Amino acid sequence: MFFDWIKQHHSIADYEQALQTGDEAIYSFEYADQSKLFSPIISIAKGVRLDIKNDVTAWNRTIWMPSREQLSLLWKYTTGNYIEIELQRGKYYASSLENAGLTTSQREALVIAPKAGYFEEPQDASPSDVAAEFGVFQLAVGGMVRWGI
Repeated sequence: MFFDWIKQHHSIADYEQALQTGDEAIYSFEYADQSKLFSPIISIAKGVRLDIKNDVTAWNRTIWMPSREQLSLLWKYTTGNYIEIELQRGKYYASSLENAGLTTSQREALVIAPKAGYFEEPQDASPSDVAAEFGVFQLAVGGMVRWGI
């Protein structure tokens, strides 16, 4: 089903399998000349793409934007270039992590923990899961997250 979609999609000129790992594969893509991409505008707006997936009907991205103003730049670009975009969830943070007076470990923990599902209800990742991804002892994760918050 994915291959039918990718072969017919107007934005993809060519693709090839780059890596096979068990049941999953990673592909590299060459975009068609007429493709409108918004990855560059994410960078210009000082945003960060955290995740990208394809569900056969669309590319689903998780993007962190530093402010509503920067999100507005992305929104204007996509609508001005007829790129469909749907905001599924937005959260407002009082300040960026760079300006919050956090240690490097606290900042990294606050980036890794939500991405792993540490704050979800029900919790998708245990402290030991986050610790394994972060490369520290399990007891250290709770302290870094707690002090970071």
